Amino acid sequence: MNKYKRINITKSQAENILEIIYLFVFAVFVGYFFLRTTTFIYELPEYFYYNVRTILLALLMARISLSERYDLKETFFLIALVITFLFAWRRNEYEELLNLLILMVGAKGISFRRILKVYLFTTGGLLLYTILASLTGITENLVYYQEGRRTRQSFGIIYPTDFSAHVFYSVISWLYLRSRKITYLEIGAVVGIAGFVYWFCDARLNTITLLLAAAVFLIYKLTLKKQKQESVLKELITTLFAISTTLCAIVMIGLTILYNPENKVMVFLDHVLNNRLWLGKKGIDVFGFSVWGRYIQLYGMGGSTNEPKYYFFMDCSYLFIILQYGLIIMGVFLCIWLFIGVRAKNEDDIPMLLVIGIIAVQCMVEHHMTDIAYNPFLLAALSYTGIAAKHSGNISYKIGMLTKKIQGKRTGVIG
Repeated sequence: MNKYKRINITKSQAENILEIIYLFVFAVFVGYFFLRTTTFIYELPEYFYYNVRTILLALLMARISLSERYDLKETFFLIALVITFLFAWRRNEYEELLNLLILMVGAKGISFRRILKVYLFTTGGLLLYTILASLTGITENLVYYQEGRRTRQSFGIIYPTDFSAHVFYSVISWLYLRSRKITYLEIGAVVGIAGFVYWFCDARLNTITLLLAAAVFLIYKLTLKKQKQESVLKELITTLFAISTTLCAIVMIGLTILYNPENKVMVFLDHVLNNRLWLGKKGIDVFGFSVWGRYIQLYGMGGSTNEPKYYFFMDCSYLFIILQYGLIIMGVFLCIWLFIGVRAKNEDDIPMLLVIGIIAVQCMVEHHMTDIAYNPFLLAALSYTGIAAKHSGNISYKIGMLTKKIQGKRTGVIG
């Protein structure tokens, strides 16, 4: 009699195990980059970051080997994505591109809602701990006293606006996950959070985007019952949200190029945007546009209350990407957002469209679009979203979808 029993693992079970491991390693990876935005003094094992990234690469290869055959469009998209990101990374030396590429490709086929829950649990938990640690003296709470502004606190994060950006992405992640179940109390809480950010951080632009998120999801809740009705207005609004990232990029890059310090309207607009147009124009004049980007040393005020001798920072994500990562990568990111938006529109995933629009506006004044410690929504490109993701474990839903496909084949129409 054999002492050892043979353990047979099916392909489906292996995929589920790899998915769970990916989500766990994803949480570690995101947590690592989150800690880099805090004032915590910590020491990790040597090569910790590279080891985690290597594990992610191994998981990526394992999941690809077990995946079903890719169709032609997916294969072309993945090859183009890998080539452009790797080529840009080798040219401009920004490892953020490589990290984002690994996470995006590794997320293929995983429910985006599961990814977002892991992200929110990780960053939300760390953010709450960081706030408590900064208030109890465990880590430093940087406090900024700037002329013409109220006292600004960063609550354990390297800068007040970075703290407010963490809050912003946590809030919209929560709003997306709650979507149809969102309550008026939760929307009111978002307004309260916006007030907190404004009063203690004086992060005016992020306060506006938080209020925008509350207003947009309030309208969504009020019109929830009418959303199934097709209309020209609904078609127009959903299309605008789907292409909102491209529109916002054109507006900000165009305004920056056209910025003229002798134009009073431009000066006023630049003042409202806290010198973002002036700094962006300076970046264009000094470094110019390039195909693959270049390494640009940025000088900001994060991590210290001492004012730097020389300040140069691009808070606008669109200028941040196009000058540092290059024209091609800028085009790729706009295509990714467009792909997510069009798919959300086709699946009638209104909450995703709302989130895309809100992020597009927020990225006009913040530089965190490609930073995985802040923004997880780029991973929606290759993970699956919408109705299918919500019902992925529902047997009756799978049977219904299978029946629909069979009927479609018989009639010649695939739903």
